[in-house]
Amino acid sequence: MPSTGEGRARRSTGPRIRHALSPQRFRRTGGTPVDRSDGTDTGVRTCGKNNGFTLTAPAGTSTRVLKLYIGVISAKGRLDATLSAGSATGSSTVDQHPDTLKSAVLTIRFRAPRTAQLRLDWTTAEAYGQGCGGVALEAAALR
Repeated sequence: MPSTGEGRARRSTGPRIRHALSPQRFRRTGGTPVDRSDGTDTGVRTCGKNNGFTLTAPAGTSTRVLKLYIGVISAKGRLDATLSAGSATGSSTVDQHPDTLKSAVLTIRFRAPRTAQLRLDWTTAEAYGQGCGGVALEAAALR
């Protein structure tokens, strides 16, 4: 996932596969993904348990909002969020039955007592079936 100038995709574990399965279409405007009917429906996904993506975004004393557009394909995805300032952690799971896709927009509001980094780990907690069960990263917007 390309950098928008502030946050960035740090790593991906496991195989990375381009997909065009998102029910939403995205278009970048000034580095910010915008849900648009004339945009792209592509994203990147990975298969298999414990594989996923890590993203970081700057945090400070002002409240920031990160919208993370994700997908789960025949798997259970887990999002773990951690502030490097040690002030907060959180997690959430998204479960999807075999041979189906679920997309979601997760809105994360955060701030830190000082300059810090928000770290997001979006990983496959469980993969179902014989195919490529895993998580997808479709877009992210930071304000």
